[in-house]
Amino acid sequence: MGVENILGLTFVGGIVATQYALLKRVRLYSPHSLFLCFNGVMAVGIFVLLDFTLDADLIHGIVIVLFFLAFSIAAAFVVLSGSNIPSYSQFVAGLDVRHDALDRLFVLLVFYVSLAASFYYYYLVGFNAVFLLLSGGVGSGELIDLRLAAYSGDEYFAPGYFNQFKNTLLPLSFLCLAFGYRISGHRANGFVLVVMLGLVVAMVAGTGQRAFLVGFLICGLMVRGLLNKVFRVSDGHFFFLLILVFFALFGALSLALGRSDQGGAVAAFVQLWDRIFYEQQYGALHAFRYIEHLGVTLGSDWLQDFAGVLPGVKGSDLQHLIHERVYGTSRGTIPPSVWGSIYYNFGLVGVVVIGGMMGAFYSWVAKMFLGCRQLSLVEVVSVVYLFYYLGAWVGGGPMQMVNNGALTVVLLLCSRSLYRALVAGVGSRSIFR
Repeated sequence: MGVENILGLTFVGGIVATQYALLKRVRLYSPHSLFLCFNGVMAVGIFVLLDFTLDADLIHGIVIVLFFLAFSIAAAFVVLSGSNIPSYSQFVAGLDVRHDALDRLFVLLVFYVSLAASFYYYYLVGFNAVFLLLSGGVGSGELIDLRLAAYSGDEYFAPGYFNQFKNTLLPLSFLCLAFGYRISGHRANGFVLVVMLGLVVAMVAGTGQRAFLVGFLICGLMVRGLLNKVFRVSDGHFFFLLILVFFALFGALSLALGRSDQGGAVAAFVQLWDRIFYEQQYGALHAFRYIEHLGVTLGSDWLQDFAGVLPGVKGSDLQHLIHERVYGTSRGTIPPSVWGSIYYNFGLVGVVVIGGMMGAFYSWVAKMFLGCRQLSLVEVVSVVYLFYYLGAWVGGGPMQMVNNGALTVVLLLCSRSLYRALVAGVGSRSIFR
């Protein structure tokens, strides 16, 4: 590690620390804080790997610095202007969360529709990694081939559409059901919740993807924190079970996918550590070295990516090309970092302008949320998922957030308002208007 790497790490670390000082009262319950957490790790990991004797890596370092500067300055301006942000404890203490009979019915409907869609998807692709692991009927190489065939095979199963049900709506509605028992004062059936949790985990991790399993755990813990005043300490056993299930399944999937040579909690933790602090940074580093020589596309790559949402439209193949360059095969994806994608589409000017716009927007959304005093449980859980998707955007273009489920969450909130208006003529206050 050279002097340039140390200076870069110090600079990025200073910006991240400064921003957390501005928003320390809201902890991680804002897209701004989450974005800095996830992308701060990305930036630090990339700076460690940069070779400043290469022109591409030198430009990469400059892009990172410019992006974080623009993001931080714009975010600080929004945070420090206008009304003050209430402290996290004040927000939680004053938040009135409600969950009535209409919402319980709505959430139950979303859960069962999402569960049915998930089962149908696995019927189409012909496998579920969790069920195969439990039955012991699959090897490492076979599971990898099955997973790649589901996303990049000759047959098209519309994974992007089904992912909205199994990766977003299903776990989101489950959290609403699980927490709804406490909010509404009803006693939960522990056995039923465990069975439902098992089905959710099997659907979320059924393709071998581990990222959405991590997201489910993080969002569950965030919702638990926001609803802290309606829980007792003894209620933590449910989340202890959730964490145990997460690590067990994460380790088993890592072993089955050939990412680990051994199972167990230690191996699962090592794989999780490697995934967070090395794998994505290594991929983003080589992605930038690839796109730096291609020239600025003036947004055409993002447009092509957005077109991929249409049935049968392939969309951008940039991530497959990068994977082919690094590993010799296009059967897989390596996305560029957020700032790498912006640079590829709009150059250095775009990095500064879009970085600033993101910082301002993320902080504005956080202030709007913290200004609410009465929300439904569906809104709370949905906003947590939305914040997570905004904050966890660490690679690819903005279409990545749509693929992950950000737009689906917004549509869910709109559908809830329409449902309440049609069923009972009940108006629904929403933080989005």
